[in-house]
Amino acid sequence: MTLNDKTTRPSKPRSTSAFHAYVRLARKHQFPVGADLIFLPGAWGLGLAAKHNQLEPVALIQLLVIFFAASTTVHSVVCILNDICDVEFDRQVERTKSRPLASGAISITNAWLYMIPWTVVSVLFFYLGNELTFYLGLLGLVPVHALYPLMKRWTYWPQAYLGVAMNWGIWLGWSQVEGSVDWFILLPFFIGAACWTIVYDTIYACQDKEDDIKCGVKSTALLFGEWVKPILSAFAVATLALFSISGHFSHAGWAFYCISVLGAAAHFFWQLWTLKQAEMGDCWSKFTKNSNLGYIVLVGILLDYVLSLPRFRL
Repeated sequence: MTLNDKTTRPSKPRSTSAFHAYVRLARKHQFPVGADLIFLPGAWGLGLAAKHNQLEPVALIQLLVIFFAASTTVHSVVCILNDICDVEFDRQVERTKSRPLASGAISITNAWLYMIPWTVVSVLFFYLGNELTFYLGLLGLVPVHALYPLMKRWTYWPQAYLGVAMNWGIWLGWSQVEGSVDWFILLPFFIGAACWTIVYDTIYACQDKEDDIKCGVKSTALLFGEWVKPILSAFAVATLALFSISGHFSHAGWAFYCISVLGAAAHFFWQLWTLKQAEMGDCWSKFTKNSNLGYIVLVGILLDYVLSLPRFRL
């Protein structure tokens, strides 16, 4: 069966409310899953810059709230766009064939129209930032995120490109506080975060391996094959090493290394040691648990920032 085979087109769903269909299209039915993976890199960037700049705690909290709100709208934009681009693939994958576009609950035209307000609100959030953050935000939303849905057609490494898209917020978080970019601190952290994304999204892709082969969809889950665990372990080690390099250039303290780095190491070990890549339920569970890893890293960064403030220095 090919992507153009008319037999893949579903009949209209029996009883799905329009409201619920639109909620699902924007992925708000599983909030904050997915949105938090966009928020966390931005929060890391904010935390790193807050220490470097000695930003006041109240200002940091305000920025974290704004970044969290912005991440929810950006997540909806990219999910809607992804479903539009992948509708024919989704109709052939057991896990995704009930999605609103694949099932016929929402038309492609209405999906494009629905994406407009989410995009406008996302751009307005970028506008709240300084000039550099605004342009970096547009760059991340338009060419970076917009191209991701096409990558699975061209390369077995769409997860690597997703790593660029999902962690773009690191640059925004730092630039919003500093108004500039520090390559020595940010670049290793950004590449390390991209390695982390390869880990969790390969686990996510393991859910659909058999269907992806039939559809012609490419992924690192298929590329790595039986070597998924050892290869992802190598990417996990790379993440920890690159975070540590960034910590060195940012003069990180014990909180960063003991909580962010060692805490992430413990989480990586647990999820990869216990991963059952042939079980869809376990892959989904491990994927969603990666937000916990991200928050562990954030706690270490924020505690390192707090301990650097004059009133908290020992």
